[in-house]
Amino acid sequence: MRANLRITMRKLFDTKAGATFYQELPNTTICMKKESMELIFKMEPGLYAIIHLIRAGEGELLLLAEWGNYFDMLTNPNGNRLFLRLGI
Repeated sequence: MRANLRITMRKLFDTKAGATFYQELPNTTICMKKESMELIFKMEPGLYAIIHLIRAGEGELLLLAEWGNYFDMLTNPNGNRLFLRLGI
């Protein structure tokens, strides 16, 4: 993988699909970018999950997601932030 690779990533959850869905796969589509691909899954009307794929090496793909503040919303049973002790 190229060390200087920069891709623009959308957040894991978005309200815009950014690509067209087809009848054959009504809940999944692909958006081609210059340096990556986006796998787009329709979670419900108006909510999409975006996974980015980039080439990692010969016959290898790297799957990436921009989690944003998703992990800040998770708590453990006693009400503390789940990932606070991990430093995430």
